[in-house]
Amino acid sequence: MAITLARRQLYEMLAHAMAEDPGECCGLLAGHSGRVARVYRLRNAEEEPTRRTRYTIDARDQIRAMREMDDEGLDLVGIFHSHPRTASYPSATDLARSHFPGSSEPLYPGVAYLIVSLEHPILPYVRAFRLDGAGVAEERITVVED
Repeated sequence: MAITLARRQLYEMLAHAMAEDPGECCGLLAGHSGRVARVYRLRNAEEEPTRRTRYTIDARDQIRAMREMDDEGLDLVGIFHSHPRTASYPSATDLARSHFPGSSEPLYPGVAYLIVSLEHPILPYVRAFRLDGAGVAEERITVVED
């Protein structure tokens, strides 16, 4: 399933990544059938120096966002974070944390994982992936005008 974002939503993710640099940013994407209706910029609960190489979504932020999604009738369609110094591809840590411990079952089946890369700060880029028992599969991102 492809992910569809409005240009302003893409810019919001990029701005969040740049604001958190050199740490990783994180957030959730809500909508329906891969179409993003809302971007949730959440706090990375990791402390320095680990927040430069990993993220843990702040539990309170996540609960608040998930409740708002329920109240608004939205589904979780994506989870995003940044790689401040590396390419936009899931790391071993990303893969391990996207599944139940010791299992190939994903924590959030059908949800896309988007990674914002600031590897080249002048030209940041975003890629989307499905992380499931079959491995890593890149998903198409479509950006539409607002």
